[in-house]
Amino acid sequence: MILNLHWRRLSESMRALLTCKEMLSPILTEAEIVDFTVKNRLPSMYGGGGSVEIGGLMSYGPNPDDLYRRAATYLDKILKGAKPADLPSSNRRSSSL
Repeated sequence: MILNLHWRRLSESMRALLTCKEMLSPILTEAEIVDFTVKNRLPSMYGGGGSVEIGGLMSYGPNPDDLYRRAATYLDKILKGAKPADLPSSNRRSSSL
């Protein structure tokens, strides 16, 4: 009850919501936050694609398939004898919106 009142007060002053999985409250689930933004017609952006699949407006973050592919490339080089310290590091190549 108190939590609902708190969110109701927040919704009166909020114009949008930006959240990351690391910042999600341990009290509220991702689904509850998405439900809150939908009910209050708040534009929302999330850090992972799962929120969009359950009704969130949009998400932006690294493409997991690209990360796995790059990790496999590094692992292959290491298993073939390359020293991890000698391998180049790079920034992610793509993000998904």
